[in-house]
Amino acid sequence: MLGLKIIICRLFENPQFIVKIETGKASKIAGITKPGFIADCNEIAARNEIEAGFIYSVKGKYDKYILKASNEISKELLQQFRNTFGLYH
Repeated sequence: MLGLKIIICRLFENPQFIVKIETGKASKIAGITKPGFIADCNEIAARNEIEAGFIYSVKGKYDKYILKASNEISKELLQQFRNTFGLYH
């Protein structure tokens, strides 16, 4: 099911990048982002024992990139990823 959600995201959201999270590990599956961001995502995923989900960046208002997540990622966890995202992008 997660794979289908990622395909739909790629088709309709036009993300800058997609980071997939499975069993506490994050890996970039599409796009361009900094290695340090992926390393920090790994830490967040492991610390919070995230089983599945993905995060992605899209162009928002005023052409500024914003971070979004699949519905498997809680709002609280998304905020942790956004805080890290702000350091690198």
